[in-house]
Amino acid sequence: MVQLNLGSNTRRLVQRRVKMPLPHSSSLTITFPPEWPPVTVSDPLESKRVVLQPSNPLYKKVEKSFYSSQKAYKYSIVKIELIQCVRRWKGYAFNREIFVESQTSLPRVYERHLWHGTAKENVHKIAVQGFLRQFGERQAYGDGVYFAVDSSYSISKRYSVPDTHGVKRMFLARVLTGEYHGGYQGLKLPHTKPGTNAPYESVVDNARNPSMFVLFGDDQAYPEFLVTFVKIVPSSSKPRTTTTTTTRTTTTPSTYQAFTPTTTPSTTSNSFSTPPMTTTSTTTTTPSTYHGFTPITTPSTTSNSFSRHATPPITTTPTTPTTTTTPKPSSTSTSTNAKDEGGCVIS
Repeated sequence: MVQLNLGSNTRRLVQRRVKMPLPHSSSLTITFPPEWPPVTVSDPLESKRVVLQPSNPLYKKVEKSFYSSQKAYKYSIVKIELIQCVRRWKGYAFNREIFVESQTSLPRVYERHLWHGTAKENVHKIAVQGFLRQFGERQAYGDGVYFAVDSSYSISKRYSVPDTHGVKRMFLARVLTGEYHGGYQGLKLPHTKPGTNAPYESVVDNARNPSMFVLFGDDQAYPEFLVTFVKIVPSSSKPRTTTTTTTRTTTTPSTYQAFTPTTTPSTTSNSFSTPPMTTTSTTTTTPSTYHGFTPITTPSTTSNSFSRHATPPITTTPTTPTTTTTPKPSSTSTSTNAKDEGGCVIS
């Protein structure tokens, strides 16, 4: 083919480049995930939220991922919604197909479900427009959109911003992580893969064990699920205080019953109670004089550990009293009996 330059009236041979069709532009068929309910969105630019029932397998899958962290047990799930947006899903599915076809050997895991916390006012924007860089705030590993492996990171109020009623929201997104390298602050785009001109698909906080992924491309993540949750408020009741007070009130008297005589006989049977003594034998067997000892004229009606060990009667024949008087024993002679650890008297 000859090209003519009208200004200089010169000619030269040219060869047109063959126009190549876009990869899979005619053969690529976009299909929705088979576990999704039927897509009924009339406008491809709009999104629809389908509330999942707790018995739905998708609900259980998201719930299990949410509670994979101990920190998440402080929260209760209000509802889980499946987001259906035809345009956003087609863009994501097309990028995933291009990535798979361009790889000579696929990574072991190139697609993940990751968490992304957000505020209430950004939910509709993300569902319709996708994850854009202007929605992000943290820039520690590059100027992209951040996704966390563990829900405990995105559940923080810094990322899942609570509304005026304390309700929080978080996306569980389908993310094309592909191949990645370690990121750093100020990074604008991922590095180029060795030996190629293609960039890495994402960057991470730790290349050996990543807990966070940063994306820089559009339609590289799809906001598949929206989890709405609230923090569990602990109960204000204090059962421990009530139990402790009751126990002390019921057990304290029985501990010291053997050592604190009472005027009212106790009807409670325990190992320290002393059976009551009858007063008849004490009155009839006590003689008028016991060689200088003062006779007991008034029997005690109080039951204690000392009443059953009264001084036994003297059985010897009384002698005629003489002018010699017997010295009166000290007042402590009746308490010379020793007492052991069990509260019994040793005579």
